[in-house]
Amino acid sequence: MACDCRRFVSIQKEAYVNMIVLINPPYVSEWGPRVNIGLGYVAGVLREHGIEVKIIDATARKTSVDDIVGRVSSLDPDIVGVSSIAATYPVSLDILKAVKNRLSVFTVMGGLMPTYLDMQTAGLEYVDAVVRGEGEYTFLELVRSYAQGTYTATQGVTCKNHGTVVRNPDRPLIEDLDTLPFPAYDLFPTKELMQQSIPKNAAVMSTSRGCPYNCKFCSMNTFFRRKWRGRSAVNVFEEMKVLRYEYGVEELQIVDELFTFDMKRAEQISDFLIEDETELRWICESRVDRLSENLLEKMKKAGCYAVCLGVESGVQSILDRVGKGIDLHQVEHAVQACKRVGIKAIGSFIIGLPSETEGTARQTLEFIKRLDFDRVIIHNLNPYPGSEIYENPEEYGITIVNKQFSTYHFFAPVCETDGFSIKQQAHLWLDILCDPFFVKRGITIP
Repeated sequence: MACDCRRFVSIQKEAYVNMIVLINPPYVSEWGPRVNIGLGYVAGVLREHGIEVKIIDATARKTSVDDIVGRVSSLDPDIVGVSSIAATYPVSLDILKAVKNRLSVFTVMGGLMPTYLDMQTAGLEYVDAVVRGEGEYTFLELVRSYAQGTYTATQGVTCKNHGTVVRNPDRPLIEDLDTLPFPAYDLFPTKELMQQSIPKNAAVMSTSRGCPYNCKFCSMNTFFRRKWRGRSAVNVFEEMKVLRYEYGVEELQIVDELFTFDMKRAEQISDFLIEDETELRWICESRVDRLSENLLEKMKKAGCYAVCLGVESGVQSILDRVGKGIDLHQVEHAVQACKRVGIKAIGSFIIGLPSETEGTARQTLEFIKRLDFDRVIIHNLNPYPGSEIYENPEEYGITIVNKQFSTYHFFAPVCETDGFSIKQQAHLWLDILCDPFFVKRGITIP
């Protein structure tokens, strides 16, 4: 039998890393705990390359930092990685600090917030490296180079080199997402998470990454560099079958920034679901200018029951100010098309965008009522690092009052415009919460 020497060398190098533990910190959204698919992808790639990996998921049960550290200690890993979004950034740091105090391990942080705050995060004494952006192959190379003692030059990593924090060049984005293995669902308490999800037996799934548009309030522009990449319809459908038939998933929340950017691909995915009769219910996000009535009809037949439309404001001048690139006539046409085919139109809106006043905010509320959205998501502007507004607030007439990201709540104002104070926003929220229209429709995703 022929020997694959390259594979042999790879295994030999990685033999020095006996175990990697990845941690999903405690966090539960309004739709319940779900599998951290980003962490699942990283685990899948590591395992595909012969590296033993375990996942500690602290979302299914109430888990303290001490409990997590105890479980890490029992596994005796060489490397510990923690994934972090804004809401979990403080507790993720607490976990790594506690791990570092008890164990002699190499500690890594990845995810949205460490990517945006990489220099600050990597400068902490208990964080050895930050994986920026897409983590799959950056983490894999980091593991390999760590085993050889050369990790400080790894692409896509920010780390300390002889006491100085250095940011290595970005790693190119993964061009073909079909080359990635499916997330390692078996390493999560997947069925337990599904029992706690709202509704039950629901799961999340990613079929594409990124968005090519340039909304000034969005931080994902930085993370995915304003590029949209989609998995093939065949690849997406194969994972859907795994979730449906192996795990018993009945409902999918597709968490892509823009599922329908490639409308033909969305149609092909729908065709597969219709032909196979999977009976999956699902929901996705879209722009109003990336939909057609024909596509919506096919999505409806394929089990799609709701589309979340990123509208943001009912005032055209505000949409133009933040670079949304749509007009209100397109919004109206999209909502009417959803209603004609029987798909719920969920409108997503932001209060407090640049040049917002109390008058324009109330104009948006009247716009929502006039279009009669089936559900409504309204939240305050929460500027995160990586967004144009966060990086240059004065240019947009924004004053950020609160930068404690872990305390951000979509219904609590954290910034104000020149014409719309925190106090005025709070009063507006009282009116929204007492308005029968919004009470009936709710203000979150169903």
